[in-house]
Amino acid sequence: MAFHILPTFERGNEKGAVIGRVKHRRENPLEYEIKVVKKGSVKVFVGNKGVFVIEDDLAKEIIKALWEKYVRETYGRRKPKTNKEIVEHPIEVRESFLINFFKEKGFITSFKSCMYLIEGTSSDESTIKDLILLTKKIKEKVTKTT
Repeated sequence: MAFHILPTFERGNEKGAVIGRVKHRRENPLEYEIKVVKKGSVKVFVGNKGVFVIEDDLAKEIIKALWEKYVRETYGRRKPKTNKEIVEHPIEVRESFLINFFKEKGFITSFKSCMYLIEGTSSDESTIKDLILLTKKIKEKVTKTT
């Protein structure tokens, strides 16, 4: 299983990362195609409040939720920046959105270690142990660099 640590950025007090892209026709943003960053690898988001481990199917659900929220709230109100027929948008996810999304989905969170372990479709015990070890290593690296 390959892991990909998502490059993060800071906006205010919150961290974010690009988790994928949405491709759609200019006239119909609700008919879209989702492209996940580093397809086939487990994405690791290192935030201020925890480490999030996200597999492809879950990443697609997150992108879908973010895109549909964007279309409802913002899309029609702004003038298009391009005249291309097919438009691609990067999808940025913020830590607060992830926390709320996972709470709504009923995922288990561990506040003792300040980490969120998100189990995907694989519940293999060795896979889960590998993910726990990875999140501990990432937390140690983040602690050393800050």
